[in-house]
Amino acid sequence: MDGMVVNGNTGADPRIALVGVGGAGCNVIDMLHRNACAADTIAINTDKESMGRISAGKKLYICKGVLKGQGARGDADVGRNCADAHRAEIEKALEGYDFVFVLTGLGGGTGSGATPVVLNYAKALGAHTYTIAINPFFFEGPRKKVASSAYQMIKGMCPDTMLIDNDLVLRNMPHLTADEAYKEVNRSIARYIDICISTIHDNIRVEMGKMGSTSYDGYDVPEEFPLANIISA
Repeated sequence: MDGMVVNGNTGADPRIALVGVGGAGCNVIDMLHRNACAADTIAINTDKESMGRISAGKKLYICKGVLKGQGARGDADVGRNCADAHRAEIEKALEGYDFVFVLTGLGGGTGSGATPVVLNYAKALGAHTYTIAINPFFFEGPRKKVASSAYQMIKGMCPDTMLIDNDLVLRNMPHLTADEAYKEVNRSIARYIDICISTIHDNIRVEMGKMGSTSYDGYDVPEEFPLANIISA
């Protein structure tokens, strides 16, 4: 199997990227990166302060010259345009990966607007794409409408999209504060991602041993995971 190449990847192990888009997605990436997960971590955001607080293998701070580090301010069109403006940088960061997991919070401008663009680039580069999107809390008002529209767009582009509902966290764990609920969602996503990475590596090694092939078609993330109680779609 030495010398086999899949999507630019030489060798048996697939290349996996975890990509956080926007503040919430980058917070999950920070947890994964600090816990030394077995995949590359990439953070994409328009908010300078938020980017400064997180750790990742690679950071793409987009549209800093236009937005002056203030973020997309809830405008999905701004987030989308920023991702488009940095197409070359994002494509370079995603190049060569076989699996791309995009983690994003919906309702804000960067997560809602830039995520579909990032997914489009990853798919065009030949990666298997998966999305974990986080829905806002009920008390976040207008963000819910922005999130709903963004989710429909993301789901249409990436059928393997999971929607995490923050409200279900509070419903199932009413003793938590909102801040504690955020952290619990992040921990649950991080645990699930670890399971996905292990499953992908284990399944592909078994099949490659039997078939002598590096085709990754047909390998999906596990259907049973510890997020079951907080998934709405």
